[in-house]
Amino acid sequence: MQNATHVESPCISICEMDANSGLCKGCFRTRDEIALWGGASNDERIAILDQLHARRVASGGRGRRQTRRGSMSLSTMQSNLKGN
Repeated sequence: MQNATHVESPCISICEMDANSGLCKGCFRTRDEIALWGGASNDERIAILDQLHARRVASGGRGRRQTRRGSMSLSTMQSNLKGN
């Protein structure tokens, strides 16, 4: 069972930077966000995820992609991290 306090990386192993946007084509993170992820707190990671969802929608995609967490909503994940 996965630890509920771990915020999973949005990486989907399509690691190619878009020259025009400066975003990874797979996860929509910037180079800085990718570099910071390993040392980021859960709150920082959630803030990055919030931005990714908006970027994905702006590019014509879905706001959330299905992950191993299944259909867990962002608000549920935030509640779990805060111990509620």
